[in-house]
This record gives sequence, C-alpha cells and structure tokens, in this order.
Amino acid sequence: MTATKRLIAGLSLVLLAMLCGLPQQACAGFFGPSNFDECILDNMKGVTSDLAARAIYRSCLEKFPKTAEVCTDFALTSDQMNHLKGTAHFSYGSFFVDLYNGNPDVSLTNIQITIKDLVTQESRVYQESPSPIKPLAQYSLNFFASVANTENGQWSWSVLSARGCK
Repeated sequence: MTATKRLIAGLSLVLLAMLCGLPQQACAGFFGPSNFDECILDNMKGVTSDLAARAIYRSCLEKFPKTAEVCTDFALTSDQMNHLKGTAHFSYGSFFVDLYNGNPDVSLTNIQITIKDLVTQESRVYQESPSPIKPLAQYSLNFFASVANTENGQWSWSVLSARGCK
C-alpha cells in the first residue's frame, strides 16, 4: 500500500470516528431533518388526513421542541370575534369547521363553539385548542359532536368564545 493510500485510509477512519462521536442532533442533517421545519416538510409529503398531520406535528415538536415564544394569551374582544368567519358541516359523526381568522395581528389558540339542534333546541358546547391559527389564515377544525338532527340543516352553530395571542 502506498503512503497516499495509507493517508487516505487513516483520514477516513478519523472522520468516521469523529462522526460517530458527535451527538445525534449534530448529524441530523445527514440522516434526516435537522430542525422542526424540515421535520414537518419531510413528513407531510402526501399526507391528506388532519389526524395524520396532527400526529406528525406532535412528533416533530417532540423531536425539535420550539423555544417558547413570548405570547400573552387573552380572550378575544367582540370586534376580534367578528373577524372570525367559517363554514361547517357534519360528516360521519364529526363536525367540521373551516375557520378563517381575519384578524391581522392575533393568532388563535383556543376556540369554543356551540352547536344547536333546532328540533329539540338542545345546545352543546365544544372546545378545540389547535396549533395557533395564524393571522389572516384558514384552518380546518374537527369536533366529535353528537347532535341527533343533522339532516336537512336542522342545526346551527356559532363561535361562542375564542382566545388568542399577539
């Protein structure tokens, strides 16, 4: 073996030893995502289910905890509540709300809705704490709701309250 080949082999062994000694997160870029955003982008490819997307979000958050952002949580004012718009429908025992946060400077952290059965006049309250819904963004919420008269529009819904942060 020539001196050049021995040098290359030796350097290769030193490099391998250095890589093996590094913490896992330092090598993350070589063997997978190296931060939260890359984790989300890599794992969301082809995902079509909200349930799967939430599981991926939680998994990436565990793997790459985000530093806490300074955010003062507060109840939305009536003016801010008026900037929440949405449509809703029942499907297979779930109540789906497509909500638009029309507030330019508030991220939503908690939503409380009421669903009213127009036949029995019974109302039920449901709550969801999604990952923050950014300002001027749309988000789909899924509530496991139980209302007897879901056919022919015999129900109504409204946003009862919401919390957010700036």
